[in-house]
Amino acid sequence: MRLRPDKIILAEGGFRDFPFSTALAAFAITRGNVWMMELHPAPEPTKNIPKMRLGFLPRLRLPERTRGRLARGILSISQGIKERLVESYGYAPEKIDVVYCGVDTARFSPASEDYRRALRRELQIPDEAVVIVSTARLDPIKRLDRLIEAFGTLSLRRSDFWLLVTGDGPLGDELKALAQSVNNRENIRFLGHVEDVCAILRASDITFCPATRKVSELP
Repeated sequence: MRLRPDKIILAEGGFRDFPFSTALAAFAITRGNVWMMELHPAPEPTKNIPKMRLGFLPRLRLPERTRGRLARGILSISQGIKERLVESYGYAPEKIDVVYCGVDTARFSPASEDYRRALRRELQIPDEAVVIVSTARLDPIKRLDRLIEAFGTLSLRRSDFWLLVTGDGPLGDELKALAQSVNNRENIRFLGHVEDVCAILRASDITFCPATRKVSELP
């Protein structure tokens, strides 16, 4: 209320990052000029929905439905996210625009052999190495522990594997300790936050994303 914004955009990383109370406050302050960004899929409703205490109607997920009605427009990054919001949470389809994530194919493309060798020399990695790269925040949902353990197992067969981990996060110390316990640990590098990962990706052979999330783990 002190800032008196004329527009508020609720940019959600995960569904329910912003509760109904936040959306309602934003709606009141901006007189209805509230917009939302849904960047990850909403949880799939469970099949066994509990009954209401005073009746036989299933839970209607009213906070999410009402929050969607408060928004003037909603941006999603895939048709699947839009369909889940409409079918399971009652969002109005005409309010949702799908804008797909784009990739600059000129920058994010395989490098020439000379350029690739130069990049690897900067990272002090042999030309003949098989380089695996992970670009993610060091967070439990990203399951980088699985990647590190798998790297250690594969290194029993191949000593030319290298693993580059970019990103920061709450599991940094824990993952580094885990890396010290696996085979070929000297070939694991934690690069921290990298402003532009393009060069590292172009120097790699494999990009790995082990992230996973069960419905039961969603808020």
